[in-house]
Amino acid sequence: MSLTVEESEEGLCFSSRIRYQERAEITKSKMITCPDIDDYLAPYKQPIMTWNKECQRQDWRSSIIINTTSLWIPEVQEDDGGNYTCELKYGSRVVRRTTELKVTGTLSNQFKYNTVFGAHRKQIVPVIINSRFFPAGPNRSCCLTAPFRADPA
Repeated sequence: MSLTVEESEEGLCFSSRIRYQERAEITKSKMITCPDIDDYLAPYKQPIMTWNKECQRQDWRSSIIINTTSLWIPEVQEDDGGNYTCELKYGSRVVRRTTELKVTGTLSNQFKYNTVFGAHRKQIVPVIINSRFFPAGPNRSCCLTAPFRADPA
């Protein structure tokens, strides 16, 4: 087993240099597992694990299911993006793993918007609509940040 120890960043319970990355699509389901935790689990003993979002305890919505080493979101929403930290009591210590979940959205195969919803801000990225490329930028009206109606009905 190898171990990397990193100081948490100020005001956070994790270091962004060693967090894991995951992506999820709006309205789809997503399972977030506590990564690389198996070496700390005792056989035949139920682990004491907690999950936090942005280093804070959460009142999870009723549809989110938390198992021993995973968190399942049956229908991802925009505000599900962020940093999820699992904490496992290991003797007198706590082992933490953080996964950053980036939420993306698509409307159909022909029309897509690629706004990425992160922990603290929206990030506008280039968009391709009907094989035409629109560059990203803060003052570009072409870039979509929310679902739109594809047909002009």
